Amino acid sequence: MGTDHFRNLANDYPKTKREYSGVNRFLNTSAFTRVLPNGEVVSCDWLVYSPAKTCVFCFPCILFSSDRSIKLCTSGDNDWKNITQNLKSHETSTKHIDSVLTLAHCSAAARRIDAELHKNMIEQHKYWKNVLTRCVATIAFLCERGLPLRGSNEIIGSGNNGNYLGVLELISQFDPFLSQHIRQHTNCGRGHSSYLSKTICEGLVTLMGHKVLDVIKQDILKSRYFSISVDSTPDITHTDQLTIIIRHVNMTNYEPVERFLTFIPISSHTGQNLADTLLQYLSKQNIDFTHCRGQTYDNASNMSGKYIGMQQILKNKNSLVDYIPCAVHSLNLVGQSAVDCCVEAVSYFGFLQRLYTFFVASTRRWRILLIHIEQKPHCLIPKHLSDTRWSARADATEAVFQGYQQFHSALEEIAADDSQNRDTRNQANALAKHMDTIEVSFICELWNDILQCFNQCSKLLQSATIELTTAIGLLKSLAQFISDCKEKFDIYEQKASDRCGNSSYKYESATCQIPKRKKHVSEGSAADAMESMTGKQKFKVNTFNVIIDQLNSAFKKRIEAYSTMQQRFGVLTEFESMSDDDIVAAIERLVGVYASDLSSDFYSEFCQFICWHKEQTKKKCSKEASTGIAQHMFKLMHKTGI
Repeated sequence: MGTDHFRNLANDYPKTKREYSGVNRFLNTSAFTRVLPNGEVVSCDWLVYSPAKTCVFCFPCILFSSDRSIKLCTSGDNDWKNITQNLKSHETSTKHIDSVLTLAHCSAAARRIDAELHKNMIEQHKYWKNVLTRCVATIAFLCERGLPLRGSNEIIGSGNNGNYLGVLELISQFDPFLSQHIRQHTNCGRGHSSYLSKTICEGLVTLMGHKVLDVIKQDILKSRYFSISVDSTPDITHTDQLTIIIRHVNMTNYEPVERFLTFIPISSHTGQNLADTLLQYLSKQNIDFTHCRGQTYDNASNMSGKYIGMQQILKNKNSLVDYIPCAVHSLNLVGQSAVDCCVEAVSYFGFLQRLYTFFVASTRRWRILLIHIEQKPHCLIPKHLSDTRWSARADATEAVFQGYQQFHSALEEIAADDSQNRDTRNQANALAKHMDTIEVSFICELWNDILQCFNQCSKLLQSATIELTTAIGLLKSLAQFISDCKEKFDIYEQKASDRCGNSSYKYESATCQIPKRKKHVSEGSAADAMESMTGKQKFKVNTFNVIIDQLNSAFKKRIEAYSTMQQRFGVLTEFESMSDDDIVAAIERLVGVYASDLSSDFYSEFCQFICWHKEQTKKKCSKEASTGIAQHMFKLMHKTGI
């Protein structure tokens, strides 16, 4: 076994005290190492310490030396004043070298008295290691894909034994080792080890999870600074859980990454409880919250509140934890506010849901729709609206936009089919007439343009490598697109008229009664301006302008939330377009906020960086199109050793 188990190494040895002319001396750990001429420090594995005799001994010489006059193999050596010289002299002696060689010769596995037992133990160790290798690979495969592991039983050969045992059975068809193991060690009942049981499986999952978490924590420690993103969501058992995600820079490839850490069950949604839960978890994982530099959540008041919200409570703990609203949530809220801003917009999305429900409620109606859809290439089937996935509205609108005529023809065929029941024919006729109106066609054109842009922007904002500057640029470009749409009313109207074959608005129809607003006595008898408007003007004022204005207002409000961060960090990526005075002012603001992170001479370093960056740009350094300028500069700095 060697000396590793009984060398009795310690930081200090108070019981070894000896006095030399009034000076106390002790054994110390340096006696167990030796410094080679080249400066390398090696361990003296042959030296052991006896707490009972408070002396050191030579392990090989105790066993094999025939010279019992050597102190290190009989009474031990405790002359701490001369211990270094004594040990050096002993180590280079012929008798010690002979003892070490004898020990090495006798320690060989083939010459041990338990050689057969040792050989069997090595084979067993290798055997079960091979079993575990296959088990771990199977678990990793299933977990990476989010597949369940266990079934209703653990019987090999059963169709209900779950994915874990099922995959192992499949592998065994091509792996003789695993096939033999399954034949010999499975379905043997309790008390027989097979390493394929649910207990071992769950234990391996737990160990692998801990290992993944440890790797993530090590990466966080290497990058030092990080930001947090949390949200609460109920699971399938209706248990509310807090999701904790950390975002940091990977110091291997110098790219920002997002890492999921854990789910934590919570019983309260107050900002204080959420903040306490997060801080307790970070403390338990030895993640220093003082290194946190950002926090982002949705726009719920318990998280984003300025006074008792989670973001303010955390900011009170660490003043540098700046709150940035989630860009994707902000974009979804912009669209939601526009949908709810007027009756026509709400009615349109209600119509999309009714259209979807009408066709999917009957296989016969669905078959009729598919026949009409197949007549036009790239035509989409109707989509269901989702309350949580905003992209579902874009998919539903695009389906109707692409197959407007096909949907209408299918509804007309169903309405004219005498074999259909009366309610079905009435519903089909009502939906078809709804599609005949220019208002529905107009809103379909408008929302398709808007939602397609929203959807593309939302996908980019959900990228793990998105930068704040890029996110703000995307939101601003989308806001500009919405503003430009306000001048396209006539274009949308013409497209809508061509699509539905109708150019009359509902308030211009002879059968439509125009609602009149009740006037107060103080208003007199003057004619109401709305009463004198045409149907087109009323639709433009009450629907089109309201949607566009609501979108513009919501965008302006949410883009302002990012302006502080943009003003603070914009100098790092926009210095080429800034004057020297603006750069000085921006750097002073940045150093003032992050005084604990940046040195006072950061400005001079940044000026040198600007010059270096210009030289690198002249050399046409490669720049990946998928990364932003900040990531590109960060990679370039590490690549060149700046």
